[in-house]
Amino acid sequence: MKKKYDLIYVPAETYMLSLSEDKTVKSFTKLKKPINVLLLGEKGNKFRVLHENKEWLIEKTQLRGIYD
Repeated sequence: MKKKYDLIYVPAETYMLSLSEDKTVKSFTKLKKPINVLLLGEKGNKFRVLHENKEWLIEKTQLRGIYD
């Protein structure tokens, strides 16, 4: 089970979404290489994560803990 502030590995080719205040997609990016992110919480079927001082949403199925 993942907890708030866990360090999470995100593989390459994963999409990260950023939402605007009205819940529409403001921006997105597709990772070219794997990264580590900080888990902030859950939002439906997605995890809220912090990467480079920005909050992103990533599908739960794309993430796994570094020490799982």
